[in-house]
Amino acid sequence: MSRDAVEVPPWRPEMGPRPRVTVYPARNPPRLRVRVDGDWRDAEVMARHDWPSGVIAVQVTIRLPAEDLGGGLQTFGRTYLWDSGAMHVLDEQWGGPATNP
Repeated sequence: MSRDAVEVPPWRPEMGPRPRVTVYPARNPPRLRVRVDGDWRDAEVMARHDWPSGVIAVQVTIRLPAEDLGGGLQTFGRTYLWDSGAMHVLDEQWGGPATNP
């Protein structure tokens, strides 16, 4: 069942130990399709955040509607909890967080 991706805030000290962050190259980064507000949108992965608790988040660039552009699309940086019901891997060589890219 498809559901919307859940955005997570940036790390702060009160959140506990820092996540381990894996940064991907800007040239040919892994790509995902992410469901946001009921729409599937293409995104490029900038980084993967592995929290000590086992939670995984992906930091992406994604084109979303912008209110100040009258709903026109603008590129944003967002971090979402990894959720296979809200994200589809578009690059077979990456495999997503279920594997170690």
